Amino acid sequence: MSNDLTKCNFKSIYSNQKDVEQFYSSALINASIYKRVSAYFSLGIFSYLKKGLVAFLKNDGYMQLIISLDIEPDILELINKSYLKKEEIKEKFLSKSKILNQLKDIATQKDSDIFAFLIAIGKLDIKLVYKLNGIVHDKFGIISDGKHNLVYIGSNNFTEAAISNNDEAFQVTIDWEQPSKRELNTINELDSLFEDLWANEKNDVITIDLPDPIISEMISNIDYEKIKTITSDVDYVRFDIDEFDNIIITANIDLEPYLTYKCIGEFYSPNFLKKEEKCYRLVNIDRVIEKKEFYEKLKLTLEKDNRKLYLTRKANNYFEKNYRNYDYLAIKGNKIKSDEFLSSEEFQIFKRNINQCVNRPLKEKQIQAAIHIIEMYRSLNFSVPGSGKTATVLGAYEYLSSLGYSSAKYVNKLIIIGPINCSKSWRDEYDIVSKYSNDRRPLCLINNDNFEEKSISPRFQNL
Repeated sequence: MSNDLTKCNFKSIYSNQKDVEQFYSSALINASIYKRVSAYFSLGIFSYLKKGLVAFLKNDGYMQLIISLDIEPDILELINKSYLKKEEIKEKFLSKSKILNQLKDIATQKDSDIFAFLIAIGKLDIKLVYKLNGIVHDKFGIISDGKHNLVYIGSNNFTEAAISNNDEAFQVTIDWEQPSKRELNTINELDSLFEDLWANEKNDVITIDLPDPIISEMISNIDYEKIKTITSDVDYVRFDIDEFDNIIITANIDLEPYLTYKCIGEFYSPNFLKKEEKCYRLVNIDRVIEKKEFYEKLKLTLEKDNRKLYLTRKANNYFEKNYRNYDYLAIKGNKIKSDEFLSSEEFQIFKRNINQCVNRPLKEKQIQAAIHIIEMYRSLNFSVPGSGKTATVLGAYEYLSSLGYSSAKYVNKLIIIGPINCSKSWRDEYDIVSKYSNDRRPLCLINNDNFEEKSISPRFQNL
């Protein structure tokens, strides 16, 4: 399906249930990203999203939802349980056909089941936002088809009541069909505002990733009548990482006793540790091993006072993807390359999942080499000519690209650097191995003699 929002004939204002349902159906059928921030949220909103969700998932759609701490306790618990379920299936491959099959009767499914399922399969991520005084009251959405076409929605709450009960119209603005400079500025500035909120970059607001370890630990003990004050009632120190890979430390306790030279060593230098309005930021440290060392030192220091250092999901994914314990990797790599591994249950699971991603099943030795690529992150293959190295790489790529945005292992680009005469063999092999059609090759082929760009597929037009 070719998603293209410009095919839709959107009205400027939507104010009744039927029109709203039609809007979401048309928009999601042609979209791949839906960003939404709302002061209030209820599961009933999914009654209006149902018709477009299957097509949205066919487009490899992904939803991001930001809501305030004014949230019903049962919804918070459902979110927490759904993320736990996601962790359970994290290493199990769930193909797009299986996902769509489970949603084929979506019209008859409960809103809560749809909501939980989208979280569990990595197609919906949620973050909470709060201010120490007041609440975050933003109410808008941005829908994109992945081709730089944007639709702005504002400003109603993301609740069923906002549509079915309230007299609450919402406005739709598009960035095509000769938009005015003011309309373009509105859409672009709100898109930037969403990204700032999502990345915890808005100065007067704090954003919490879910599942948040603090909330997860306290979920059975929270007094939900006082949920807005939990950040001041409970001590916490949170370890996060920003878009530039700098470490961010936030807390509601005085951190200065724990950020001394005695506690964290050379990291105490003002060249590295910056105190800001909301947090401490570790800068000018590029090596992942040093960031890991800082984490371990701070964690140990806090433990001496019976305090815990909470690692956010984003930071955990960063270390999972970039930190190298070479002693462990040597053991793991040798295990994967051993003959005994071919008869293990782990190998059989990988074999089934990888072969679900390709048209032509890989041979066992090719799958073994693909697993080495997948699990080791950095891998070299010196197999003899004719052993199927190209198919091995393509199998590993198709598996990794099927994991979805939220996985730390997710890969969406494949770059081949080599002599120009290798171009045809890569293209031909891709057409045989991959389930994608010829016009969607995810390949960027580069001649390493003069580094001249030879071919970039539509999937990577912005590379």
